[in-house]
Amino acid sequence: MARKTGRGNPFSLRQSGQSSSRASVVSVHTLLSVLVGALLGYYFAKDETIFDANAIEELHRLQRAQKQIHQDERNEANRPRTGTEEDGWHSIDIFYGSTEKLQESAQWFSQVHQDETILSLLKHKQNGFFVDLAANDAIHHSNSLALEKYHGWHGLCIEPNPEYWYGLGHFRPHCHVVAAVVGTQRMEPIDFVYKGEFGGIVRKEFDNKRRKKQNLPKQEYTMTLLEIFERYDVPHIIDYMSLDVEGAEEYIMASFPLETYTMTLLE
Repeated sequence: MARKTGRGNPFSLRQSGQSSSRASVVSVHTLLSVLVGALLGYYFAKDETIFDANAIEELHRLQRAQKQIHQDERNEANRPRTGTEEDGWHSIDIFYGSTEKLQESAQWFSQVHQDETILSLLKHKQNGFFVDLAANDAIHHSNSLALEKYHGWHGLCIEPNPEYWYGLGHFRPHCHVVAAVVGTQRMEPIDFVYKGEFGGIVRKEFDNKRRKKQNLPKQEYTMTLLEIFERYDVPHIIDYMSLDVEGAEEYIMASFPLETYTMTLLE
């Protein structure tokens, strides 16, 4: 800044994989406990006061195996949940505290009441799903904040500008902040200018076409919508997609995975 059948939790596949592996570990742990108990019970039932050397060694072996399983469980629980160098993703966790600090009396936040219009067209739908690209500021002129704050929606806030990440993480607890420049292919080098809400990809056919000394572009690398949607387990029907990318709308939508995902409303 994975096609999946489960929806809602973006880490569902990772969690389900962990659950199955942990279940197998627990079952082995239980079996070993039963074996240790059975051996102890057998010898005490025979009133043996001195175990033979083989029995004692077997008990020690089982105890060492139990200890290793406990260590493996701790290692699994403490394993970092981040991306790898190969997949190009890395997580940043933001502590947002309490959203009670968001003392906003306004009912709508969009620049020209797009959020009010969207909600009216969708018959005041509750608990919907949105994709906000590019999300920009968490509050000011946000097209998705009212949906999330007052109507139980959740979704993706895709925003490559680090200037906005903390605000999105702090005030938008029900959207996943995706720090990526969206393009038509993975790892395409592009020029990107960071100038607040008017930032974006620099090309002669886009709004950001001029190179100014105060806003020199930086080289970034693009990520496709398809990979983002798969990574965050986006539902196949997106209720609302906000597309505010400074003239790059046609470029981005040219690679939209319409064969897999549909939108109820696009604005």
